[in-house]
Amino acid sequence: MKYYLGIDAGASSFKCGVVDEDNDIVYKSFIKTNNNQTNEEALNNLSILIDDAKSKYKLESIGVGLPCVVNNDKIIMAPNLPNWDNIDFGTYLRTKYKLPIAIDNDANAGAVAELVAGNGKDLDNFVYITLGTGIGGAIIINKQIYRGNIGGAGEIGHILTSTKSKADEKYKYRVGTLELRAGRYGIIHTYKELAAQNKIKVQNIDVKDIVDLADKGNQIAIQTLTKTGHQLGCAIITINHILDIGNFIVGGGISQSKLLLNTAEITAKERTLPSVSKVNIIKAKYMQSTGIIGAALLGKTRGAISFVRKN
Repeated sequence: MKYYLGIDAGASSFKCGVVDEDNDIVYKSFIKTNNNQTNEEALNNLSILIDDAKSKYKLESIGVGLPCVVNNDKIIMAPNLPNWDNIDFGTYLRTKYKLPIAIDNDANAGAVAELVAGNGKDLDNFVYITLGTGIGGAIIINKQIYRGNIGGAGEIGHILTSTKSKADEKYKYRVGTLELRAGRYGIIHTYKELAAQNKIKVQNIDVKDIVDLADKGNQIAIQTLTKTGHQLGCAIITINHILDIGNFIVGGGISQSKLLLNTAEITAKERTLPSVSKVNIIKAKYMQSTGIIGAALLGKTRGAISFVRKN
């Protein structure tokens, strides 16, 4: 049996897993961290996880998924990790471990999981969307990841749904985006806003609670997820009109809401031009440990899955 290491490096923790030839995780570990970690701390955390896994399994490759734009194994932009600056993960890992290394954006890694072993393995072209605290995405064309000029393609969460802007906003590119409306905090905000309009006080509530309430017939929760699904559907229409790719694989915790996905698909089908592909929204196979599995498969298949670049 051969084993492949995948690391899902986020702002609050680095999660690590060893994946076997059947794409099953046989070992997991993690390190808690924070979004203020320095370059040196980030590399040290990676080494701790890798050394631990190497002591238990003979690894064939190492894959790392990062919550940022990655180009030639270097971070170009990490908005949620302000202290990370042009870290050369590739050179560091290849020099230290002498193994095949693959490093990419975490949404690209999730798309690879679906492409290689999930619900995209029989598709030549699809768009992968992950719904969570943020909204990430990846574009698969001819079974390859399209990354754009510098690795930033697929930032679906930053599709603009509003033209409003604030002069004093630190990150102006986030204002009016899909992520702010259909990500975790956007959904919670919508629910609280609708509850206030109905003179209902809301304290602690999360998306899972809203999904559960909608399933039980709560009208405010239903309105919230319907509104969110409509926003997602409009974004999917925009993507399809540009790329003519009708297959959308949706993962992440928020995708557990059938109402949200059904609304998105209905919206997209109603508004899609007849001259482009018909929209088909597919629920992702991998909902748990997607980042780990995707990163491991990214390392395993690096030679087979190339990257389409716009020249």
